[in-house]
Amino acid sequence: MGVWGHWFSVIMLSFAKGQLAIKNQQCWLF
Repeated sequence: MGVWGHWFSVIMLSFAKGQLAIKNQQCWLF
């Protein structure tokens, strides 16, 4: 449970950071 929860949080954090990076790039380009 702890290991799966840890990896799930890591994946969600990396996904959220990727979304923020994409939004920042879009704002910078447009």
